[in-house]
Amino acid sequence: GGYNSGSTIRLDSKSNIYLSGVLEGWLDCKPGPGTHPINTNGQKDFFLSRFTPSGNIVWAQANGSSELDALVDFQISGKDGIYGLGYFNDTMNFRLSQTSKVYVPSGVADFFIQKIAQCDSNKYGTISPVACNWYKSPSGEYTWTTSGTYKDTVFSNLGCDSIITVHLTVKPVDTSVSVLSSSLTSNAVNAQYQWIDCKTGNPIPGETNQKLNVVTKGQYAVAVTKNGCTDTSRCYDTSPISLVQYEAQIFTKIYPNPVQSELIIKPEYTVDIKSIRIRNMQGRTLLEAKGNLSNKVIIDVTHLAAGVYLVDVFTTKTTFTTKVLKIE
Repeated sequence: GGYNSGSTIRLDSKSNIYLSGVLEGWLDCKPGPGTHPINTNGQKDFFLSRFTPSGNIVWAQANGSSELDALVDFQISGKDGIYGLGYFNDTMNFRLSQTSKVYVPSGVADFFIQKIAQCDSNKYGTISPVACNWYKSPSGEYTWTTSGTYKDTVFSNLGCDSIITVHLTVKPVDTSVSVLSSSLTSNAVNAQYQWIDCKTGNPIPGETNQKLNVVTKGQYAVAVTKNGCTDTSRCYDTSPISLVQYEAQIFTKIYPNPVQSELIIKPEYTVDIKSIRIRNMQGRTLLEAKGNLSNKVIIDVTHLAAGVYLVDVFTTKTTFTTKVLKIE
């Protein structure tokens, strides 16, 4: 759109074609199908572009200030790049990359001599980043969440693209939580935990165990740290634990956890256990013990596969559930 025209055309030693001109508004620099658009910064700017000997676009770049600017002429100097001569009327960035090189004219208008470096071939490199949960690619185009080898391209305005092989290691953090009656348990094992009150956003003092027994109704989350990475779960609604449940859990010892062969359930003080049930995470009952269980109970779990199981403890006054990890 607007007034656009070419002004100077030159060839380098390899017959690549360079075209400069005047730019007003928007210009598509790509011959044939597809687009390669460039835009003005102000009223009228200048552009410089490069094409292969067969006419395919390599790069095109517009430059200028908010006023009238022009590239009067340019010369190609082998591997040293391109030298341009022109004038500018307002503050202008002369660096055609992500960083800036800004100049302000000392009068109404000033002339400039500009050197533009370029390269004829892509650059290749390899990086091996280690990230927590996810990694943003160097180009910003991709987000990767699993370990692996990836390819990424960082494009340059002047044809010096960087093609990067990324050997990525992602350290995932398990932020899932199991909600059991009036308690929350982080599913992450061998980690550090900090439970958070979602109403205030503050850590709950002293609540750094894998399991949180809820005393006050509300929403709670857990920050899990493992292998140097920290992530926070979503918030969970819970109801407070009753005093009877709390006493039953406190005065019933279930150990060892993790367990390999024998799981011991030992009631203390006034806790009277009627039955014990072990279920898988799908809720299927696998083992059950009933009768007079006022003394220590030993349950053989050798035949259970490695994994997480639910242990339901039924007392004369209440019921509570806890989780145990079975290992080989």
